Amino acid sequence: MKWINQYAKSVAAINPSDATEFSYRSAIENLLKSVAVEFALDAQILQEPSRIKGSGAPDFRICNQGGGVIGYVECKAPGANLQKLTTSAQLKKYRALSANILLTDSWQWILLRDGKNIAHVVLTDKPAPQTKTDFAELLRTFMDAQAEQIGDVKRLAASLARRCAILREGLEAHAGDDPDKSVLHGLLQVFRSAFDAGLTFERFVDAFAQTMVYSLLMAKLTACENINLDLYNLMRHIPHNFAAIREMSLFLQGLHTFEYDDIAWAVDDIIAAINAMDTAAISESMSYRNGKGITDDDDPYIYFYEDFLAVYDAKLRERRGVYYTPPQVVKFIVRAVDDLLRREFNLSAGLAENKKVTALDFAAGTGTFLLEMMRTVLNGASSAQRNILTREHLLKNFYGFELIMAPYVIAHLKLSQFLADNNVPLEHDERINVFLTNTLEKVGEQITLP
Repeated sequence: MKWINQYAKSVAAINPSDATEFSYRSAIENLLKSVAVEFALDAQILQEPSRIKGSGAPDFRICNQGGGVIGYVECKAPGANLQKLTTSAQLKKYRALSANILLTDSWQWILLRDGKNIAHVVLTDKPAPQTKTDFAELLRTFMDAQAEQIGDVKRLAASLARRCAILREGLEAHAGDDPDKSVLHGLLQVFRSAFDAGLTFERFVDAFAQTMVYSLLMAKLTACENINLDLYNLMRHIPHNFAAIREMSLFLQGLHTFEYDDIAWAVDDIIAAINAMDTAAISESMSYRNGKGITDDDDPYIYFYEDFLAVYDAKLRERRGVYYTPPQVVKFIVRAVDDLLRREFNLSAGLAENKKVTALDFAAGTGTFLLEMMRTVLNGASSAQRNILTREHLLKNFYGFELIMAPYVIAHLKLSQFLADNNVPLEHDERINVFLTNTLEKVGEQITLP
């Protein structure tokens, strides 16, 4: 274990009177890389830029080759009270992202699993053989952990919600930026002009953070091939005619500039969680294949946003009035309308009557009513009829307006998924007519974004 001796020697050579916690980063990084080589571990060591101060970012993120997060390393200056740190708000935030946390002041090392101290080693400049053995085992145990691969939709919603809350916190830190130079403030002005002149910076970044998370999830779920998502291939996997989200997603590609480097780690962590999910299991859970969603009461997306909000901000749902009509009630209302069209207006095809029926949900939310209307139109139709009804009727005569960005993204995702899973996928130049707009604005004053 010469690499342990080399590490101890490197740390001892640093003059503590002139050092900060950053002075020890290179020695720690070299140590972690040595562990990965020594034990042939599938681990990448990613160090956050040392120039960031107060960003809330962990000092090191350990990932597997697929980008899934194995754990975090938090470094403090020698002599720091690590035991106190274990109960801090900072560590509580990291534990929400991973159960596998390593704390160090370069000499002391504490391994936490699910918040519990499972190993504690104190090094010296000349560690004893047993100490080296214990230290090597601590590091191997930490770096040999498995990245969480989520295949359950409810757990995925909770995992993304915890990460979204951290992203929102980072975005809020830019409230004091120069409005004339800040990209975020520029986007805020666009949305104030379009939807809400009284929109605050805090409300905007809240919606923006949620939209970014759902945009990244959409890109992963709609990717044609099994890709690892990153900031630079994201645009290839957001539907071409999803203009509003494509434009907003351009912001992500500028994250690793000095201006926004303090929140880049949070976005990287969201991407890592999405890349590490069991894509096949999540896609199946959120699909409408084999008739699912045509005749069943289940809408695989109906509670996803509610599960997300319960972890992200339990009070947000009440403040914003985010309540969804139960599927049984939605079915009753849509079937009643379909029946009235047939009985009272002599439209024998009901909602499926092309050129005579136009539908608008003026507060579309996640598209629950639109989805049920699509189900009703396509139910019982042959494959050829479904293609005609979709192209000539659903994509031309069915509309939704939504003011809140996150449900707007989910509506596009789930309605596109519904059509794809029922063998009428959208073509490159096609889109669902759900628009980001304010229904209550006066005609001529409202701005609508696709």
